[in-house]
Parts: sequence; structure tokens; C-alpha cells
Amino acid sequence: MLLVAQALTLILVMSVVIFVFGGKTTEVFIIGAYVAYSVVLIFSAVVVWRTMAVKKIQEVSVALRGLFRNGFFTQLASLTHQLSVRISFYMLAAIGAFTFGGEMHLNGDQAVGIYSIALSLAEAILLFSQSVATIVLSRTANTQDSDYKRRLAVQCSKLSLLVTIPGIAVFLLLPESFYVALLGPDFLPVKQVFIFLTPGIALVSFGTVYSHYFSGTGKHFMNAISG
Repeated sequence: MLLVAQALTLILVMSVVIFVFGGKTTEVFIIGAYVAYSVVLIFSAVVVWRTMAVKKIQEVSVALRGLFRNGFFTQLASLTHQLSVRISFYMLAAIGAFTFGGEMHLNGDQAVGIYSIALSLAEAILLFSQSVATIVLSRTANTQDSDYKRRLAVQCSKLSLLVTIPGIAVFLLLPESFYVALLGPDFLPVKQVFIFLTPGIALVSFGTVYSHYFSGTGKHFMNAISG
């Protein structure tokens, strides 16, 4: 429900900024995102504050310490993960010149576009592993059986990998002409780039489950270290 409200608020605010105030830059999305996230935050805070039963101020201080401790490592893990993924875009742009097949020459911005499309294909394949990892997170966070948690993580990581590999194979079997027909002739190298990403896709599909396992067991610092 909150996600729906957030999406509707974002669309509404962006529409107002565009059609009423004549916004035409990226600030349109930024303003909409700030308003949408703020609305969800305020609504969530009100609901939680009304439903929580606080008897002693000491209990609140303990909860706040745990909240900030876990929140710090969670945000640090998210930051390091995003940096490890996105820094490649800056590196590609900085290099400035690429050649594919000895014929197609690309500048840095064009290479970033090609890489971005290949990365989007990888993220589509990883949707299943993200879904499985979410289940692992909820199960491990709501059980005290350590053996069950470990077995669940191992089994789900194997399942994620087994489903991801056929997905990778499908994209590899598609001819380059398919990508050209779908995206245009300028995106001919997409498949070549995707091929180099396949080992990483398989490893991420396997490791994502364990990162959610650590989150579910309260070991957020492990994700912060691994990035």
C-alpha cells in the first residue's frame, strides 16, 4: 500500500511540476522523489508511533541504539554496493575510446550506454535471485533455529543459481541480430559486453541470498565489509 502511495505521489508531483510550473529538467524527478519519500516517511512514522507500546524510556533508548547501529551498517553496505557497481560507469567514461570487432569505434559516453543496456539485461536475470533472497531474509529474521537458517540459505542459493544459469543461456543463445532489431544498430556490441558479465551474474545470484541471510541474522556488518 505504501509503495503504491509513493508511486502515485511521485507521478502526481512530477505532473504538477511539469504541467503547472513548466519543469523540464532532472529536477522534476528529484522534487517528486523527495515529496513521495517524505509522505511515506511521515505516514509510516505516525502509524508506528500510534501502534507501538512504549512503557519505559529505557526501552526506547535501547531500541534507538539498535536502530542506529543496524541502520548505519545497512546504509554503509548499500553505499559500498552502489559504488562497486556504478564506479565502472565513471571508469568507462574516463577511458574515452573503445573498439569492437575491429570496426566499431565508440567514445566514452557511447560505451557507457552499451554497458548500461547489458547491465539492465543482467539485472532482469537477477530478479529471481532477489525474490528468493527476500524470502530468506523474512524467514531467517523470524526464526531462532540457527540450523534451519543455514540450511535455508544454502538451499536457496543453489536454487537461485540453478534458475539463473538457464536465464543466462537464453540471452547468450539469442543472435546479435536480435539485439540490433530490438535496440538498434548502434547497440550491436551489447551481446559481447553481456558475455563478459555472465560470470558475475552467476556469482551475484548465488551471493545475494547470503547477503540477505546475514541481514536476517542481524550481521549487517558482513554486508558492509563485502560491499
